[in-house]
Amino acid sequence: MAPSRHAILFHGSLIRGRASSIDEWKMFFGVSPNVILFLWWLCGFDQDPNVTVERLLWALLFIKVYGTEPVLGGLTGVTRKTYRKWVWYILPLIAAAKPDVVSCLLSSDIFVFDSHISQIAWRNRFRNDKGRTCLTTVDCFDLKIHEQLTAAQSSKSKNRRRNKRDKSGHQITCDLRWYSQKHRGPGVKYEVAVCIQTGDIVWFRGPFPCGQWSDKKIFTNKLIHCLDDDREEMVEADGHYTGYPFHIRMPKDYLSESDKVAKAIARARHETVNRKITSFGVMSHTFRHPLSKHKVCADAVAVCVQSAIECGEKPFQVNY
Repeated sequence: MAPSRHAILFHGSLIRGRASSIDEWKMFFGVSPNVILFLWWLCGFDQDPNVTVERLLWALLFIKVYGTEPVLGGLTGVTRKTYRKWVWYILPLIAAAKPDVVSCLLSSDIFVFDSHISQIAWRNRFRNDKGRTCLTTVDCFDLKIHEQLTAAQSSKSKNRRRNKRDKSGHQITCDLRWYSQKHRGPGVKYEVAVCIQTGDIVWFRGPFPCGQWSDKKIFTNKLIHCLDDDREEMVEADGHYTGYPFHIRMPKDYLSESDKVAKAIARARHETVNRKITSFGVMSHTFRHPLSKHKVCADAVAVCVQSAIECGEKPFQVNY
């Protein structure tokens, strides 16, 4: 049985106190109560007796705040062991829903589902298709992690990176395979594609070691092969994606001033979507859990952000 909005607000108030606005609620859980209702249906939690509203909120609190277990356990009033158990039980269930979020209409606490599967599906780039060559914007972002070294590798790595500097002249202090130019330390990349006409996330892939994978290399590894050659499909991207004039339109590739403005707005909207994803603490803070769990957390965040878009919390629209 699905929870009511009142039940979600009640259990949320036990964790964060009485919030005066949805923005304050999102500071704790990342998404609004309506989106939590959507996630409940999406992930089939009504069929799982182990999942309660309270435990779902624990998982959302974890990826949004990304505090330590003693702190989050104290907020939720349970032991570290109990908190850890249910967070890592629920997060993989949310992450597994990445290809399966369905479009819905909201009316109070009632969901009306249609049969169109929509979440993070590459085919959704055709929504509201106007016949343009470019259907999506593509970009990558870097996330901070702890250095991925064993004790045996540590001394060799220090020797290998001695006196190494990045393109900006900064000393490299981690294994070159993981080095992120943005964060000046170890990191991983994720690739995101956003539908230009709707603002939906239609592609989310990673993680990739920052030092070994450039934005362009990630794109040419898979996404370039998913473009529709019959319609000569291309993507909009920034200046990092050089060398593929038949697949990528960069900022300088415009036909008129109005085209230049439209391209810039589309890229700016993509950055807005990226910021929605990286506003979750598990994405913005240095990831301190095993790297094998990074994708679970990142996919869960992507599901939450796209679910919010499905529920009407869309980024600004683009006239392209």
